[in-house]
Amino acid sequence: MTVIAGVVFGSILWWMVLSGGVALVRHRLPPAFAIWTSRVSAIILIGFGIWAIGSVLLAWSVQ
Repeated sequence: MTVIAGVVFGSILWWMVLSGGVALVRHRLPPAFAIWTSRVSAIILIGFGIWAIGSVLLAWSVQ
């Protein structure tokens, strides 16, 4: 039970620090930074999606 509580507390703390840091820094960054961050994030997510679909198709072709 202690381990579970530690994981939950650690996760909450991590997200609070991360979102608080972004809230503090975002006003100091140029607007183009948000656009490029969104684009890079989209490319990474699309890549993971293609990799996931490809691994399923590869697993089906092996059977």
